[in-house]
Amino acid sequence: MTSKNEPSYQNIPSLALHVDIAAKVNFACQQSSFAFLRDLRIENMDIESSVDNLHVILRSSPAFLKQKSWRIDRIAPGEIAYEDICTESK
Repeated sequence: MTSKNEPSYQNIPSLALHVDIAAKVNFACQQSSFAFLRDLRIENMDIESSVDNLHVILRSSPAFLKQKSWRIDRIAPGEIAYEDICTESK
């Protein structure tokens, strides 16, 4: 049972993340604004329901990346959203 403050995950459609990231990040990469995330695609695996008002946040721990977020208005059933990537190390 969930409380009022906890989200309910019963009606969340299945999403698949397709990412292309750097295999390694070292100090030199971090200092030169090296692109860690090269490609981000979000696929709606549900064939019946769209995904609306999606908010994706990329952050790292420890914080070696500059936090980046994307807002996606809608992903139709079975569709893939391609996001503009401009993510650098801190």
